[in-house]
Formats: sequence, structure tokens, C-alpha cells
Amino acid sequence: MPSNGPNYSVKIGRVSQDAKDVAKNVMAALPQLLGHLTCWDDISFENVQQISLKVDEQIDLPIYSNLNKTDVEAFVQQKS
Repeated sequence: MPSNGPNYSVKIGRVSQDAKDVAKNVMAALPQLLGHLTCWDDISFENVQQISLKVDEQIDLPIYSNLNKTDVEAFVQQKS
């Protein structure tokens, strides 16, 4: 579903890094990024729709999704 607001992208690791190091980077970066959004860009956390990880041109791996009941019901009906 297309977004109605800004889309931010931040590089937090390299494919040459060990998976544990990338995970540490993600854990360190998320609070900083969310703090920046809520403080400097005046975006409330409730308005954050999705946080994903992406490697090169691969599909996004969602690590957080803020779906409302209508979104979930539409997805379930689409799968049936």
C-alpha cells in the first residue's frame, strides 16, 4: 500500500559485516532514528507505518508494521 508521508532510508551496515554486527547496528540505530523522527521531524510514533530492513535490491523485511483492523481484514480476505 503506498505511503501518504515521508519515506526515510538509513544505511546501518554492510553486507560484508557479520550478521551479529548488523543486528547490533540495528538495535543501536532504531532508538536514535525514532528519537530523531519524533523530536526533530515532529512525527508521532503512532504515525510510523513500517520499519523494514533491506539488502541491496532484495525485498524488504518488515521488522515493525502498524496495521489497522481494516488493513488486516483486507489482507486476510485477499489470502482466502
